[in-house]
Amino acid sequence: MPLMARSIATTTVALLIAISVLLLPAAAEYPMFHNDPQRTGNVSGYAPVTGNLLWKTQPSSTGDGYIGGGASIVDGRIYVSNWPSYPVGGDLGFFCLNETDGTVLWSNPIGGFGGVSTPAVSGDRVFVGSYTGDLYCVNASDGTTVWNRTIEPDPGCYGVASSPLIHTAWSMQSALRMDGYMHSISMEPSSGITQHQAVLIIICRLQRMVANYSLGAETL
Repeated sequence: MPLMARSIATTTVALLIAISVLLLPAAAEYPMFHNDPQRTGNVSGYAPVTGNLLWKTQPSSTGDGYIGGGASIVDGRIYVSNWPSYPVGGDLGFFCLNETDGTVLWSNPIGGFGGVSTPAVSGDRVFVGSYTGDLYCVNASDGTTVWNRTIEPDPGCYGVASSPLIHTAWSMQSALRMDGYMHSISMEPSSGITQHQAVLIIICRLQRMVANYSLGAETL
């Protein structure tokens, strides 16, 4: 192959490689429980090449509590709650971590006892349930509370443990309450005004629901 032709071919290959790298999908984000309103759990992106631990963090400044729910990841930030271990106390709440190194960027007590609700992120707002029975809307930038509404008047041992679902302009919250009923609550995100609240389905006693969930049962 002539030198000029070889040079052109090499340049073309290099250019194609560069374009391919630029077109690779960005790192996957996970803005809510199971990723999307359909709860598919499907995420585009690359899995870790190795199993090496990059960092680990105890969000609580006092070392109290544990993470019992899922985390959401958006724009290089991880949003996650902790909730009480025993004895109850210490630094419990809702935390924002730096995805790169696990540094705690801000925290919000969300009632003082945290929770196990997987948060849902929509724009500059994060929605999360609390142990004390409230649904919180939090500013994603600095962690300040925009509003909170009590949706579980009898929080019992779990509070609002279900995970908010964001669909179009409304924050949809399905909650298993201590009364043994499944409730659907739709709120306008900017104000927390309730659009509707309805009982979706009558289920069995709460204790059986928890037991079957722990066993991974598909049906009750």
